[in-house]
Amino acid sequence: MNLLDAFLRFSERSFRWNFRNTVAVLIFIVVFVTAVALYPAFYVALACSLGLLIALAILNRRAFMQLVFEGHGAQAFLAGRNAEAESYFRKSWALAQTLEPTDRSRGRILEWLVLVTQTQGNFDDAEAFAQEWLSNDEKTYGGSHLRTVAAMEALAQVYRVLARYPQALPLMERALRVRETRQDREPADYAACLETIGRLWNALERRDRAEPYLRRAFEIVQKYLASSSREALRIAGQYCVIRMFDRVDEAESIAQAARRNIPCHLSLETPMACGIGICFSCVTPVKTAEGWDYKRVCVEGPIFDATHLHWAE
Repeated sequence: MNLLDAFLRFSERSFRWNFRNTVAVLIFIVVFVTAVALYPAFYVALACSLGLLIALAILNRRAFMQLVFEGHGAQAFLAGRNAEAESYFRKSWALAQTLEPTDRSRGRILEWLVLVTQTQGNFDDAEAFAQEWLSNDEKTYGGSHLRTVAAMEALAQVYRVLARYPQALPLMERALRVRETRQDREPADYAACLETIGRLWNALERRDRAEPYLRRAFEIVQKYLASSSREALRIAGQYCVIRMFDRVDEAESIAQAARRNIPCHLSLETPMACGIGICFSCVTPVKTAEGWDYKRVCVEGPIFDATHLHWAE
C-alpha cells in the first residue's frame, strides 16, 4: 500500500471529536472559506481538503500508521511472504489496540492475523487471535452481525483443524442460526455452514447427526446454485459419501443427479490386504465398453468418476 492508498483509507475513518481534531476542523473551515472567497477555483478547495486530511493524519498518526502497516502486510501476504506479512500485521495490531475499543480496524487486523498464522501452521496463535477477534466483534457489532459470524466460523475452523470438534460445533450452530435468516440472500454461505456442521458430526462418528445437515446443504445447492459450482460439487460429494454408509440406493440417486448436472468424483474406501494391487481384495465394479469389470481401489483408485461406477441393484 502506498501513501495515497493509506490516505484514501484514512479518509474513510471516523474520528473522535477531541480538542485537537476539533481545532483542526475549525481552522480548515476558516481557511477554506477565506481561500474560496479570494480564489474561487476547484484546485484551491482540493488543496484545502488535502491539507485537512494531512493535518488529521499527523494528529492521529497511530491510526494512520496502523493502516500503513496493514497495507504492507496485505501486500506481503498476497505475494507469499508470510513471515514478513505477520510482522507487519503484528505491528498494525499493536497500534490498533491503542484505538477505540469499537474501532472497526481492530477486527479487520485480527482477521488478517488469524489467516497468516494458520497459513504458517501456527495454530496456537491462530486460536488466540480468533478468540480475540470474536470477542472484539461481539462487542462492536453484536452477536448476530455477519462480521461476528465470520469470526465464529474462523475460530471453529481452527478447532476443526486441531480435531477439537466438540468446541467447534457450538460456534457453528450459533453461526447457522444467523445464516438461516439470510439463506435466500446468501444461499452459498448458508449451505457451507450446514456442510461444515455435517462434517464435524461425521468426524465425531455420528453419521446420524451429520446426514440431516448435509442433506439440507445438498437441497440448498440444488435449488439456488449452479450445478457446476465449486460449492455444489463439494457438498454433493460429502452427502453422497455419508449416504453410502447406510443407503446405497440413495447414494446412487445422488450420483445419478450428479451425472445429470454435476461432474462428480467419489473417493472409495474398502478393506485392503496388500495395498499394492496383488491380492484383489479391494476391487469395485466399474463400467466398461463390454459391460463392467473389477478395478482395484488401491491402484486404479481410490478416486472414480460417479458415472463409471457400477452401482449395486
